[in-house]
Amino acid sequence: MLDTTDGPTIVLRDGRSLPIPADSWVVNCTGYLAQPRRPYEPFVSDTGNVLSIQLRSSITGPFTSFAGYHLTHLMFRGKLHAARLYELDVEDLATKSRSAIIWASITLSMYNLGRITRALPPKVMIDCGLDFDRWYPRARRMAGATALLATQPWDASRYRKTLDTLGERFDVRVGPAHR
Repeated sequence: MLDTTDGPTIVLRDGRSLPIPADSWVVNCTGYLAQPRRPYEPFVSDTGNVLSIQLRSSITGPFTSFAGYHLTHLMFRGKLHAARLYELDVEDLATKSRSAIIWASITLSMYNLGRITRALPPKVMIDCGLDFDRWYPRARRMAGATALLATQPWDASRYRKTLDTLGERFDVRVGPAHR
């Protein structure tokens, strides 16, 4: 899939290109786990018309269900660029330190979840079926969400510093998604 000046275009395996009609939705569910060493691809195109959930420019690490839910909400509201998310090349990190992946992914997810929470209406977060806090009563969930929002500005700088340090230590791409 390419985001050209004429609009989104599908590129077939044989090299042919087909334009995608306006107002079409394309969902590519071909997977990414069995395709190691893919080339870098930004998680969102410059125009915001193409969203790519994969590990080379990951927003949530291997937690792709969270990325699928939250990033499509940002995309349909035209806020993918405005959310100022961080990305991490999880695939490259996996080749350099498998033990760092889970901790880096949790840090990345916590940073971006705070940014996403501020960019989307509360109903989007409340309706997320991936919320592990759904085991608890709504009052406890709301207290947790309030605490996340209250501490996120302070925590965000620590998350960024941790991610930047990982990037330097392991020489992997990490940083603001749109530099």
